[in-house]
Amino acid sequence: VRWRAQVVLSVRRPEAEQISYAAFRVIQEKKLSATIPLVIESIPLFDKTLILEAAQTSLVAAARADDAPLLLAAMKDENQFVRAASAAALAEAIGEKADENLHALLTDQSDFVRMTAARAMANYGQRDSLATLVALLDSEDLEMRTQAWETLSSLTRQFFAYAAYDKAENRQKGVAEWQKWLADSGQTAELRFPLKPWSYYGVSYLNGNTLLAYGYQNRVAELDLGGEEIWSYNIEYASSAEKMPNGNVLIACNSRVEGKAKVVEVDREGKIVWEFSTPGPMKAKPLPNGNILIADWNQKKAIEVTREKKIVWEKSSGFFHLTDAHRLENGNTLIACSNGITEITPDLKVVWEYCGKDTNVLGCQPLPNGNVLVAYRDGVYEVNREKLVVWELNLKEEGSTADVFRLPNGNTLITGGKRFVEVSPDKKVVWELQGCQHGTARR
Repeated sequence: VRWRAQVVLSVRRPEAEQISYAAFRVIQEKKLSATIPLVIESIPLFDKTLILEAAQTSLVAAARADDAPLLLAAMKDENQFVRAASAAALAEAIGEKADENLHALLTDQSDFVRMTAARAMANYGQRDSLATLVALLDSEDLEMRTQAWETLSSLTRQFFAYAAYDKAENRQKGVAEWQKWLADSGQTAELRFPLKPWSYYGVSYLNGNTLLAYGYQNRVAELDLGGEEIWSYNIEYASSAEKMPNGNVLIACNSRVEGKAKVVEVDREGKIVWEFSTPGPMKAKPLPNGNILIADWNQKKAIEVTREKKIVWEKSSGFFHLTDAHRLENGNTLIACSNGITEITPDLKVVWEYCGKDTNVLGCQPLPNGNVLVAYRDGVYEVNREKLVVWELNLKEEGSTADVFRLPNGNTLITGGKRFVEVSPDKKVVWELQGCQHGTARR
């Protein structure tokens, strides 16, 4: 591994990014402490968030108490990502003994370093981290604002109206509420830690790759970091695709041919290892308990199915076609119908609903800030719990927007009737791929 890392450092080609990412994952899995100096040395060579996160994760996994002197020295490095990764690793290696060193980084000039130090301290209940996290809600960096909100809400179970993607003047109300909470309750409130690993909607198993369901183009494909296709599977009307923890892909096949509509789990060799027949599966998602949550268009209901193909929960949408379903962390289920969005409890009680902008809702995504991202016929919008639209993008020319997916960096993946497109929070197109006809996109 050390030799491979040295080769990567000497190559400095685009291919080196993919090789490095793989090396960092191996170091993380095997906890290879001997590679720590090389990981630290390699961090300044990269600028892609995904690879930097992999480097930091590998450092955290491999670090031991004996590595503390090396990590302490690296925490003074001129590179912000080296300082941050070393701080996270030190906290993991020696726990609360790192408090004094982490505390010094709470005033670092880099928001990224301040966030890492604050999160590491919050991970063992150090309340000095709270003021830094609240301050970072006003960061100029969108990702830092998002991470600050995620950490605060997870740590405190407080959910004030705040959208990291909103305009500065609109965010101030939420910031003020957090500041008041900090002054009133910051020293006494119950804190919930350790924090969960970074993730938006559960753990991602794509590792930076992109998984595309092409809808009526009858295929699913996975692209690597460089955009090269590394896996594909042909199936009639692939209306959704999700990567599973075991590396397989769960596909909703909403075929119009009688008897062919089903949800299938496909392995890397293209073999179907599980399937469930249902009349009109629009979306299918694996649940943490191993079951599958299905939004069925034809049956107009959401169903939860076990691996033994037993339906253990269902919710009818009445007269409206059901297009999407998400199981929330609180146990409730968010469902999208052709007439809007509804959150229901396990015993089917409605706790929130939104029927606002358009009666042709085709997909949705719950966001960490409590808002909901919605795909409707002519575009996408983000609506908060007060039922106010805080972000919107019109895409009428796309030929009916079928799905939407917010990425951790704040960008949004949108699947339309003609192409997949990724847009930034300021609505600039940063990536696109032609050739789909509805479906889904994940990364």
